[in-house]
Amino acid sequence: MSTIDPSTIDATKPEEGSATTKSVRDNMTAIKTNLQAADNEVDALNSGLSGHIGDFTNPHQVSASQAGAPASDATGIAGAAEITNIVTISQANYDALTPDGTTLYLITG
Repeated sequence: MSTIDPSTIDATKPEEGSATTKSVRDNMTAIKTNLQAADNEVDALNSGLSGHIGDFTNPHQVSASQAGAPASDATGIAGAAEITNIVTISQANYDALTPDGTTLYLITG
């Protein structure tokens, strides 16, 4: 929810021909406060996007734990590795790559 409150700015001030210094200062203070609130809100939005902006391969990447996937635990199993990635891939594309020991490849077609 935005903290910007435009009702704090009195559009009738300063009154033409009879502006007081206080009414002008009060309006400028309200404008400054709202601009600072807007700046803070934009900064908060930008900081929330930083993870998405830096990941060009999948801007909506979800971790396994966020998706509710079971944890991979190879503790105490000699020669075992934890699976940290699961992908589907064609046989031709699989044959062209160097497999990663922590990725489970599901060959499709």
